[in-house]
Amino acid sequence: MNREDMIDLIKVEEAINRLNDKITSLTNGYGLSGEEYEDIYQLYEVLRRNSRYPGNDDHDEDMFKAIINAINKTPEEKYELLKRDDDYDI
Repeated sequence: MNREDMIDLIKVEEAINRLNDKITSLTNGYGLSGEEYEDIYQLYEVLRRNSRYPGNDDHDEDMFKAIINAINKTPEEKYELLKRDDDYDI
């Protein structure tokens, strides 16, 4: 996946999280859920699989979550932390 695509997907992931936070605040703790919305969360898996932390082990999962959920990083900074060694900019 190229740099631009990955950054755009990171931005979408952030927007989904903001939407879920808003829904949670409006519904007293109930986030975006339901069978009809489950596929939205596949975006997280696409990002994870295309990152330097694609594994299902605790280390990869912890590292990926820490980066993707970092509130003090821009999408571009997150990309730089997540990109694989074999990624290249187009």
